Amino acid sequence: MYGFWPLLALAFFLIIMVIGIRRARLEKERVWYLGSVVSLLGVLCSIFLFLDQLMLALLFGVLADLSGVLVWYKSSRVRKREYAKMVEEVNVSTPLRVGDFLSWRAWLIMATRWGVRKTILLYYLFNGLLIGGVLSIASLFLRSLSMTEVVIYTIIASMLPAADLYRRLSKSPSLLKGDLNEK
Repeated sequence: MYGFWPLLALAFFLIIMVIGIRRARLEKERVWYLGSVVSLLGVLCSIFLFLDQLMLALLFGVLADLSGVLVWYKSSRVRKREYAKMVEEVNVSTPLRVGDFLSWRAWLIMATRWGVRKTILLYYLFNGLLIGGVLSIASLFLRSLSMTEVVIYTIIASMLPAADLYRRLSKSPSLLKGDLNEK
């Protein structure tokens, strides 16, 4: 009934689960094991969706969502430490490279050059393009996903990472000698 989408989601969640376990072992941070639990719930959701067991798929999907929010909250301390280390290591005088956009480095450099507000707007638009692009492609194959829903989901889903980046940047006065918010 759902075609190959549950299998694609299954592969995605398995990869993310392995990455989470590997990261937890390498960094010796237990909180990343919790991320693997979220992925495991996504795996179960995908399996039950593939088997056309919609109630079980919905149950595990909701559990994955709720535990994902919990893990995001629990991992904030670890992410804060990683971010502080990155702020110390980044050289803002270097030119931006495409690879910098795969980490926080590009956004740190842009915040020091252009200010927090412009950086947040660009980050919001960047996430909107990524999320909106993926959802638009998915809507071509999933007849139940309308373009109105794609737009609404994109707007909402892009706000969360942008708010998180704003919180991080506004609490990093060491990026500039002056105030980040003044630029």
